Amino acid sequence: RVTTKNVAKLGALLDALISAGGTNIDGPSFSVDDPDAMLDAARDRVVAKASARAARYAKLAGYKGARLVMISEGGGYVQPMPVMPQMMAADAMAKSVPIEPGQVGNSLTVQFQFVLEK
Repeated sequence: RVTTKNVAKLGALLDALISAGGTNIDGPSFSVDDPDAMLDAARDRVVAKASARAARYAKLAGYKGARLVMISEGGGYVQPMPVMPQMMAADAMAKSVPIEPGQVGNSLTVQFQFVLEK
């Protein structure tokens, strides 16, 4: 297992692994350094948004407020593979393996249940 933050040199790193005799390479794969911090920030935003929306519905329906009684979280971390372009010319094989940076995302599915209070 090799970890690097330098995507520009990833092709040369793969070349070195193959030159050293590597025959079964699983990857590369991209990830976020601290996915928990990213997901916690999303949780903060989604709870605030859901609470504001519930309060708005309560007001529109003639209730005093809305009390949160249940939160359910699902979802997971998405880790897409990079796209490796096709080699177009024979001399391209002599160059490092091309690696294109992409995007890595996190997703959450959160359900809330509120009780409207008179």
